[in-house]
Amino acid sequence: MKQSVSIHSCFLRGAAGWIVFAACTVLPGHSADPDVPTREITSQAVRTPYHVIPGFYQGYVFFLEGVHQTQITLYSPDGRVALVKDLQDGKQRPVSVLGIAIDRDGELAVGWSQLPALSGRYAGIDLLDANGRLIRSIDTGAYLPSHLAFGDEHSVWSFGWERDEHEPQRAADNYMTVRKYSSDGRQVGSFLPRSLFPRGLQPACFNWQERGIEVASDRIGVLACSGMTSEKPEWIELDLTGNLLGRWTVEYQRTLTLTRDGHVYAQNTNSKARPLLVLDRTSSTFKDAEFTNPGILYGADGDELVVGDPQVGPIHLRWYRQPR
Repeated sequence: MKQSVSIHSCFLRGAAGWIVFAACTVLPGHSADPDVPTREITSQAVRTPYHVIPGFYQGYVFFLEGVHQTQITLYSPDGRVALVKDLQDGKQRPVSVLGIAIDRDGELAVGWSQLPALSGRYAGIDLLDANGRLIRSIDTGAYLPSHLAFGDEHSVWSFGWERDEHEPQRAADNYMTVRKYSSDGRQVGSFLPRSLFPRGLQPACFNWQERGIEVASDRIGVLACSGMTSEKPEWIELDLTGNLLGRWTVEYQRTLTLTRDGHVYAQNTNSKARPLLVLDRTSSTFKDAEFTNPGILYGADGDELVVGDPQVGPIHLRWYRQPR
């Protein structure tokens, strides 16, 4: 028998918008039906008509705000505020935050670029504990780590682009777009050269709200611009040693996510119906996943899919088993 126990939300509306005091729905009797959520929460994160789309990473929701997007507000998978911090703190020169990843224990990886681009240290990755304290900073030199993901044992994978050594306002002619760093800050691998892409935009051209790189148990996936526009990106997969497994053209601007067990789901955000699709690698096509109530796909959390509602206000998230 299905069971559900709800703790309803309490809200106050003030000049700053909605403030959430408590919101939680517990579903102790999980159904095998993939259309029934395994759990759901109403987050303290709020969408407004004038607010940027939040970032999402394995159940965490975050906003980056400020002139150079250095002010982070991070919400944990239970919907509560986990961290409020200005990532500019401690930097001698102005920086712009490029991307964020959050590990299971709350450790953060933050990619940043120095402003303006000067000689010397252009960019780096800061590793922060769950309280926002700096653990270490990784100097990435002229390489800008635009998208980040955690692998096993606090390793960090990045997907980015590199400045030209002599003209830092332009990109280098060729460089490795994907790099791996160990938990102690050493670069231990570099993969997927820029020369594998056509002329045009840099492959890691998407914004921080996009999941530009994701890690599964046996592969790495990147969502890459390919050519002169971002209208038909590529989904590219590497094994954990950097060997190319495959690449697929994405016909529409979609939200893509990679589950821990290696399935790729996509959603055409330009369609009112917002159908959920799954990558069939054999036929190189995205097929209907037969998921009847997709809402807005935020991303994957382990092997589950996380879906939200489109309206403004407190963000309501639901976790679903994958359709089979």
